Amino acid sequence: MGILEKVFFTIISLAVVVSLYFLEITLKDIGNFDNVLLGTITLNSIGIGFLVASVSMIPSLSENEFFKKLKELKTDQKLMRLLIVTIRFLLLISIISLVLLFTNTIGQIQEYLEWLFYLWIFLLTFSLLLINSVVKIFLTVVKSIQEKG
Repeated sequence: MGILEKVFFTIISLAVVVSLYFLEITLKDIGNFDNVLLGTITLNSIGIGFLVASVSMIPSLSENEFFKKLKELKTDQKLMRLLIVTIRFLLLISIISLVLLFTNTIGQIQEYLEWLFYLWIFLLTFSLLLINSVVKIFLTVVKSIQEKG
């Protein structure tokens, strides 16, 4: 993941958070937020499982045409780094989702929960952009293989 991508993803994620903040959208404004958190945890678990399987399969399939093309396009190391970063972000979002899920009803820490909510939005946006990058790399390689064949 290049520095330009990091900056771009950070700016987009911050723009989403700042927009929500200035529109005064908070935890209380989202109906059934517990269901949103549960859905996020479920989706992240599936994503983490898929990405971990991808990371573990890449070295063992070095003779596969797809992975040969990855190396030829010099995207194999970028993809591995991107997969690992994405896994970390998805895991972090799942942990924050669990914290929000279990502490959402405690009124005494509501101010902290609001900041945790904005952090959750930032990480969620950033992770969606990371997943988009992973898919983009996979599609670039598949398209390249199809053009060759």
